[in-house]
Amino acid sequence: DGDGISDDAEVANGSDPANACDPMQAPGYTGYDASNTTWAAADCDGDGTPNGDEVTNGSDPYLVEDSDGDGIPDYIENAATNIGDGNNDGTPDYLQSNVASMHDATGSSYVTVEITGECSQLNTVKVVTDTDIGQTDGNKTYPYGSVAITLNCLTPGESAGMRVYWHGLQDPSDYVFRKFAPTAPGLMDHQYLDYPHTATVEMIDGNNVARYDYTLTDGAFGDHTIVDSVIIDPAGPSIEANNVGNAPFNIPSTNIWALLVLGLAFMWQVSRHPQLKKIKIK
Repeated sequence: DGDGISDDAEVANGSDPANACDPMQAPGYTGYDASNTTWAAADCDGDGTPNGDEVTNGSDPYLVEDSDGDGIPDYIENAATNIGDGNNDGTPDYLQSNVASMHDATGSSYVTVEITGECSQLNTVKVVTDTDIGQTDGNKTYPYGSVAITLNCLTPGESAGMRVYWHGLQDPSDYVFRKFAPTAPGLMDHQYLDYPHTATVEMIDGNNVARYDYTLTDGAFGDHTIVDSVIIDPAGPSIEANNVGNAPFNIPSTNIWALLVLGLAFMWQVSRHPQLKKIKIK
């Protein structure tokens, strides 16, 4: 398979001699045979670029590239809306450490996070669901998820300007922007709370995109911790569970399905027993 390990050795250590990526090697490994077609066609780091192309490009076939260090692999950011420029600023997101694009909770659309201000150093960023958080928000649902970030500030008490583009959401009018946080930094009474913001619609790549702008301050309402030069923030657009017209999936409730099934069953019984049609209620 061209991975540089003999078939006998692979059988002995339990790896697959026909799988060029088994066993998985650490970044920097160079014992492979780049001329082997099996190895060249494989994608050992899972970034969507075959090993052979990575060798040609001068990149590491065993390393998921993250050029801007924001924690989101280049291949994910490059696949974002608008040819990898989710915030439409003219610069690819994978080259900006203060901009990150990733899939939202639906898995079929993207969300782009743009950060400005003193606390623009992204430590971690990801999309989470209420299952990930471990707490639901009453009768509200978050169909696109929430963006959870950790920001590092240069000086305690500094702020970050947040601009989040939810590409799967075209009209935010039925949504309420909320975040999961304690009622005051440092407390343990975490709950979903309305948070000050501005919601607008921006045209990107020919599509309407809901954009939320808000400010986070280290040690202030919205942050999970006291003043410590770190901001922790999960937040996103929510909608009432019974108002799913703008949500990505419009699924009838269980009760509606039950009524539909009962109605069909009754109609079927009537068709089998014509005498039922003559029943009168006195």
